[in-house]
Amino acid sequence: MLSIIICSKTPFINPILEKNIQETAGVVYELIIIDNSKNEFSIFSAYNSGITKSIYPNICFVHADVLFKTKNWGTLVCRHLDEKNVGIIGIAGGDLVTKVPAPWSVSGIAKNFIQSDNSPQKRSDIHFDQKNNGSINQEVVLLDGVWLCMRRQILEKIWFDDITFDGFHVYDIDICLQVKMAGYKNFVVYDIVIEHFSHGFRNKEWVLNMLKVFKKWESILPLSSACYSKEEIEKIEKKSLYVFVKRMVHLHFTDIEIIDAVSEFWMQLFPERPLNVLSRQINIMKILRAVNILGLKTHF
Repeated sequence: MLSIIICSKTPFINPILEKNIQETAGVVYELIIIDNSKNEFSIFSAYNSGITKSIYPNICFVHADVLFKTKNWGTLVCRHLDEKNVGIIGIAGGDLVTKVPAPWSVSGIAKNFIQSDNSPQKRSDIHFDQKNNGSINQEVVLLDGVWLCMRRQILEKIWFDDITFDGFHVYDIDICLQVKMAGYKNFVVYDIVIEHFSHGFRNKEWVLNMLKVFKKWESILPLSSACYSKEEIEKIEKKSLYVFVKRMVHLHFTDIEIIDAVSEFWMQLFPERPLNVLSRQINIMKILRAVNILGLKTHF
C-alpha cells in the first residue's frame, strides 16, 4: 500500500496524471494533494503536511509534472522498500557529496528517466544509465527530488527540515543526508521509468539554500557511496567551487556577497591563495582567474 504525496500549484493535479497513476500504480494507494495555489507552503512544509495526512506504510513524494511509464510501479516500489537497508529510492542521483556546494550530478551519476518539456519541436531525452549490468538498482548518496519513495518507519525518525530551509530547493539533498546518517542506503532504481516534463532551475533561492545545506552538513562532508581518492575528490571540489562562483556571478550577486559565501570553502581548497576578505578589495573575477590558472576551466 502506498501514499502518494504531491505539492501542487493548483487545487487539483492534471487529470491526465491522476488517470495515469490510477492505471499504472498496481497497488492500493491514496493520493494526497497539497494545494499550494496560494503559495502558503514551502516544499518542506508541504511534504510534512502530506506525511501527517497519510496512512499507508510506504510514501512516495512526486512532482506534479510527470507520467509513469512502468505498469505496476507501486508494486515494485513496495518490493524495493521491503529491503531493510534501503532508505530512499529515486530515478536519478549521484554517489558523491562534496564539501563545497554542488548538485547531486557533480559525479558518479546514475539515472533512469525520460526528460521532456511538452514541446513538439524538441525531442525527449532518454536517460537510461545502468552502471551495474543486470542490476535493478545503484547505490548513491543523493537523489533528485522529482520522485522519492521511503518507508513511513524512516519518516518517524526524520522530517523535511522546514525550520532551517524555506522555498523549493535542496529538500532532496537534506532528506537524503538525513537518511544516510540514520544508517540507511539510497538507491536509483532501474525497473521503474518516469517521464518528467520540466527542467529544474537554479535561481538565487537555490544558491542561498545550497549554502545553508552544505553548512548544515559540513562536519560529515565529503561523503560518498563509491571509492574516490582524496586527490579525485579535491579536483571535483575545486571545479565545483568554480562553477558555483560563476553561477553567483550570473545571478548578479555582488563581489562582497560572493566572497562572504565562498571564502570558507576557498581557504580549505586553496590555502596557498588566501582571499583578503577583510579588505573587500578583491574583484570576483580574480577568483575565477585564479581557479582557471589551476587548469580547472569548465563550461557554465
